[in-house]
Amino acid sequence: MRWPGGIPHDPTVRPDAIHRRWFHGRNAVPALTPSPSISFHEEGGQLPAAPETAITDWIRSIIAARGGTPGEINYIFCSDDYLHQINVEYLQHDTLTDIITFPYADFPLVSGDLFISTDRIADNAREFGEQYADELHRVMIHGILHLCGQGDKSESEASGMRELEQWALGQRPPTLLPRPS
Repeated sequence: MRWPGGIPHDPTVRPDAIHRRWFHGRNAVPALTPSPSISFHEEGGQLPAAPETAITDWIRSIIAARGGTPGEINYIFCSDDYLHQINVEYLQHDTLTDIITFPYADFPLVSGDLFISTDRIADNAREFGEQYADELHRVMIHGILHLCGQGDKSESEASGMRELEQWALGQRPPTLLPRPS
């Protein structure tokens, strides 16, 4: 199996030993110590319409509150089709999803690639009667919480994840709050 970017998945190799930068030609770029950055990329999806520093500061504050240290974090905003292809190819799940998170380090270092379908975000926001920005921020922080070790497979983990998402959304600075329509 290979992760996105062409890195062979080898469960005997520590993720930080094969860490790579998705956006650099999608080729493996080994790095033992990822730089502490949060980056945003488009792959057929739309970047958030919000001040980038406000988003990165908010994400860093949530990571710190969970006891983590930010490493290299890449958000890749893409289409349903693009994320579905990744889901089938790398996880063998033939379903649509809003986010797939590939961790590249063990907590407390928070480092990984987070692929987000902006199509799914828009559909979910409509379905649940949420503002697009609220749903996007919920999914963005959902991936960060996974990188911080929060699971969501069992009923109790899923409940804990929802509580943490709500808490994190409440920590957003005013510049990230959606404006009333």
